[in-house]
Amino acid sequence: PAIPAGDGIVVLSGTGSFAAGLWKGKWLTNGGWGPLLGDEGSGYWIGLEALKAVALVADKRAPATLLQTILRRTLFYSFDEELRRFAYKQSLNRQRIAGLTILVAQAAREGDEVAYSILVRAGEKLAELVENLALRLETNGQEVPVSLVGGVARESLVVASFRAAVERNVHGAKYVPPRFEPWGGAVLLACEMAKIDVTPNLVKNIESVAAQFVRT
Repeated sequence: PAIPAGDGIVVLSGTGSFAAGLWKGKWLTNGGWGPLLGDEGSGYWIGLEALKAVALVADKRAPATLLQTILRRTLFYSFDEELRRFAYKQSLNRQRIAGLTILVAQAAREGDEVAYSILVRAGEKLAELVENLALRLETNGQEVPVSLVGGVARESLVVASFRAAVERNVHGAKYVPPRFEPWGGAVLLACEMAKIDVTPNLVKNIESVAAQFVRT
């Protein structure tokens, strides 16, 4: 979806995470196993890692982190030990945990090493999806474009970590900034399924519509 013409690998990381690759007519996917079995590097994974980090601090098993203050203020609990009870309330659902990604990024920008590490590891986890697909698609060191899309892709630290890990570990991989959000890719896929030619003009029109959404 992020690479409208030709072969490549795209990783989507929002609330969950998965990847898809097209190479010489072969189409493969991985990830997408949901919060119990997968979703590594997703917004949910990032939020959950932040909650785990605060729990370790409460047990005196890890040094203090700015995430303690930020999560208390946002989730409305008073002290670290209260997180144990709060974490299992139905109100703290998958979407709300994924929404903590913004707060982890805020803490990282303010110099918190724990938050920074979580975002770096998220990028590395997403890069592992690319490594697996490149191997199974047998790209064999040939140049293959790779993109990251979704809400988590708005966090520059995750993107930088993802790009570095991909280009370090997948010979021939080249990071390409996405041309579309996932919905744009869905439009292109629908066109292909309907046997509509994906011409440069069609791609340009979709980009124009996407730009209007960004402005509004």
